[in-house]
Amino acid sequence: MNSFCTLYKVDTRPPTKEELTKTRKCLICQELVAWAKCKVKAVFYFSFKRTDFTMSHIINKSKGIFHDHGSYSQKHLTQDQLKKVDELVKSHHAITANSGLTGIVGGNNVAPDEDIEKISDILINKDRVKHELRASRIRNGLNIRTNDLFEEFTKIEDEFPNFFNSAELVSSKFCLTFSAPMMTMSKLPFGTHPMITDVAYKAVRDGYYLCSIVMQRHVVIFQAVIKSLTTERFTQYFEALFAKFPLSQNLFLL
Repeated sequence: MNSFCTLYKVDTRPPTKEELTKTRKCLICQELVAWAKCKVKAVFYFSFKRTDFTMSHIINKSKGIFHDHGSYSQKHLTQDQLKKVDELVKSHHAITANSGLTGIVGGNNVAPDEDIEKISDILINKDRVKHELRASRIRNGLNIRTNDLFEEFTKIEDEFPNFFNSAELVSSKFCLTFSAPMMTMSKLPFGTHPMITDVAYKAVRDGYYLCSIVMQRHVVIFQAVIKSLTTERFTQYFEALFAKFPLSQNLFLL
């Protein structure tokens, strides 16, 4: 370790396995980092009735079992913090990332205990606040609207070039297909590995479905958002798939 480094003896979140640390270098001085093993064990409690889980740390100071490192920088909101964001969104439907950070929604000041920055330190970033507010609206089935649908769509296309394959925007025929461009650049093993189609019901807003095709250890190669699970929509879905990838007839069981 480099004692002159800015991050010397600063605790950072480690990889899940110790052997992964052996080749991990400091972001500043590029010296190898050291693994500090903590004696405290984390126990997870899952509740299928409430569809959530909690985590507890087993600490016993009399036996020398306690955290011997500092607090790590939080990356994700806890279940309690997510619930607080949900409560804020339900109380102030018009809240945005800007208004949430300024504490003024619809021209009115929010209560001090509703300050979004006080929920978690990671909610001081505008983009992160925008993401969490949107996720909360999706979880709670609230309507998500943008000022200009085409402008928002163009922004996504600019940010992810060649990601979208096709789009049918008529409500009754809605079908939006997309996949990573690298998928067509790679030689996927269609001849030796099966493709599995999965349909998710809660990944997008109510009334729409997210279809995904995965293969070889759950690698997602193609996805689509469709309006219904009818034969016509799946026909659109698979026609777009066959147009995207050169699948020959001998790959199918007839």
